[in-house]
Amino acid sequence: MKQYCDTVLPVAVPGATTPNLSALSPVLRMLVVTDGTVTELLEAYFLEPIGVRKLGPLRLEERQERVYEREVLLVGESSRRVYVHAHSTILLDRLDAPLREGLLQTDKGIGRLLREAHMETFRELGPYWTEPAGPLAVCIGVLPSATLLGRTYVVFCREQPIMRITERFCCEAFGA
Repeated sequence: MKQYCDTVLPVAVPGATTPNLSALSPVLRMLVVTDGTVTELLEAYFLEPIGVRKLGPLRLEERQERVYEREVLLVGESSRRVYVHAHSTILLDRLDAPLREGLLQTDKGIGRLLREAHMETFRELGPYWTEPAGPLAVCIGVLPSATLLGRTYVVFCREQPIMRITERFCCEAFGA
């Protein structure tokens, strides 16, 4: 069994701190170390459908490859409560057309789009941290001093990185 407490990567977010996993609630521990689809875990925990709300403007840039920056909130469809803020940097030219079109033209979550495209992926977990909500407080609906639990991971397909995702969980939503 992987010893998550012993393999913490350095925090790359200014002003953030690395929490002791044993100090987190069980559901937050589960979310910070999972390499599965977060949306389904949230639906099971909160017993409500979770919707994706894109924040804008979204950016598509031409670098050496086409890079798509996507920012979303995962929101309870019944409660309207914001559970997660996510920012993704996606290398569009490495994706199959249906996945690329789904990302650009729908409000579906990345996990759902990957499943619908039948893409086999691997997620490499990066650091996790806690930080104050700060400027994200407005879109999440909390005070700027509210604590967020963040994590970053890279999604690989065909042995190539295709996206980097940073998720921030609103600790208040989880009773923490």
